Amino acid sequence: MMTMETQMSIDRTVDDVYSYQKQALDLLDKDHPHYDEIRLLLTDQIMDDIDDCKHPTDRRTITT
Repeated sequence: MMTMETQMSIDRTVDDVYSYQKQALDLLDKDHPHYDEIRLLLTDQIMDDIDDCKHPTDRRTITT
């Protein structure tokens, strides 16, 4: 059985990730005291998500 989270990650495209990045940056207040840290964490997340889109793997747990 495939969970919704797994299904969403399979269907997500690189364009979806970039769209998410733009939306997140648009919502991020530049006056936030941790703006730089949040932006760096978001960038790391985006890079990971793009890599996942380009190199999909089956992340379901294998049970024996």
